[in-house]
Formats: sequence, structure tokens, C-alpha cells
Amino acid sequence: MMVAVTAGAAPTNDVHALAKKQIDVFRGQDYDAMDVAIVHLAAMGASVVPDITLALDDKLAMVRSQSAAVIAKIGPPAKAAVPTLIVKLGDADNDVKWNSCRALAAIGAAAASAIPALQKLANVKPDASKSSFKSDFDYNKYVQGTTMASTEAATSIGAIKADQASHPR
Repeated sequence: MMVAVTAGAAPTNDVHALAKKQIDVFRGQDYDAMDVAIVHLAAMGASVVPDITLALDDKLAMVRSQSAAVIAKIGPPAKAAVPTLIVKLGDADNDVKWNSCRALAAIGAAAASAIPALQKLANVKPDASKSSFKSDFDYNKYVQGTTMASTEAATSIGAIKADQASHPR
């Protein structure tokens, strides 16, 4: 079987194997390697969206979070991931929520179905006391970071105007 190859592109039948190899990098502790894997996966574009979407359901939060970061870099061509990203707005891991917000914002108008979930997330109050967080930074990241990310995503998608956005204080 012959496979057409565009200069600099992988043959179609190898894209999934390459994507899996890059996604596996997210299972390690090498953050520089993760950054490189994000760039490589994003450069592969829409062809890896099915693989990345599956990785959003991985048992490891780091894999889920970094996969959402890849979708944020791909942007509108990753619109097929929107339903899964909406579910990830309710993930137990705050980094997964935050990167899912970023991904939905990057997808833009094609993510309009996420608006109710983003608005709900923007209004969520922490269900744990401030003392249950390791530091003030972690608390602020949870409350302000996720709330602001969801508000900014809704603004980016066009659900609300920037001057109507409310940010936590």
C-alpha cells in the first residue's frame, strides 16, 4: 500500500503511532519534554484530535491536562473535542479544568455549546475551606484562576462581552 506524504508530514497511517508516542511523554516528570510534545502534537493539527480527545479521559491528571493544552494550541480545527472538554470542566483536577477552559477559548465560536458549563464554572465557589489548600497560591489558582479562565473562555467564544465579565476578588 502506498501512502502519500507531504513534505514535513507523517504518513497518515503513522500519525496515530506518533501521537501516542508524544502523549506518552505526559506520563513522565520531564516538563521540558512535555512542552516539546505539546508543540509536536499541535503541529500535527486536526489529524491527532481523535487521539488527544481519548487522552482527555486518561487516569492520570497530567495526561488530561497536557492533552487539553494541546487542543488549546490546535484551536478551531480541534472542534470535535468540544463535548469531551465540556465534561472536563468538571474534572477533579484544577489544571485539567483550567486547560480545558483555555482549549474551549482557543476553539472559539465552534465551542458555543460550552457556554452554559463555562458560566456555571465561573460562578462556582470553592467547596473546601481555604485551610485545605497547601498554600495561598493554590487557593488563588483554584478560585481565581479557574473562575477567570472560564469567564475569559466564555468571552472569547462570544457568550458575554468583555465589559460584562465578572472576575473574583
